[in-house]
Amino acid sequence: MDAKQSWERLKPPPGATVDRDAFVQFAEELAGSGEPALANYLKAEPKARQRALRHLLAGGLHSVHSLPQLDLCVLAALAHAAEGRQAFVISPVPVAPALVQHATQLLDKTLGLNARTAGALFGQPTSRLKQALKADVIFTDPVQLFEVAREGADFLQRGPAAALLCEADLCLYDSRIGIYERGKPQAVAAIY
Repeated sequence: MDAKQSWERLKPPPGATVDRDAFVQFAEELAGSGEPALANYLKAEPKARQRALRHLLAGGLHSVHSLPQLDLCVLAALAHAAEGRQAFVISPVPVAPALVQHATQLLDKTLGLNARTAGALFGQPTSRLKQALKADVIFTDPVQLFEVAREGADFLQRGPAAALLCEADLCLYDSRIGIYERGKPQAVAAIY
């Protein structure tokens, strides 16, 4: 069975959640097959990476310590997409172009999802988030997210969505701040 067939079998009925154990097993098989987008995930200690992925699948805020954040966010985005949610993978730091290319190829070509990148941090300086909003999985940065939210905070009201933050702890070091009002994003700033 190829990766796409395994992926299709993982999808739960509408309104149900992905079987976490089956999804972790799928992630391990996908990484073990030599998938370049998950090369760093495969290098991590198996119990630690599986535990971190299970925590991400449960939702909420979780630290993954020194584990590969983008790899884990891509896998968590897959689980959210399987459950019918649009997934935003957000990073405040530039991501290696080869890693972005591998991740989008995994999602697009291997698994058949619509994955888009928006913004210079993901290697697309002329692509804007508002052009990518129909994708299943979107790679973008906080500035783009706030830009779209300011234009129309209802952009997330079209359906269920999940935000996966890579390098969220970086905001403690570069004085990045997001401002919310009644749970809605209003602005983002960084002081260097």
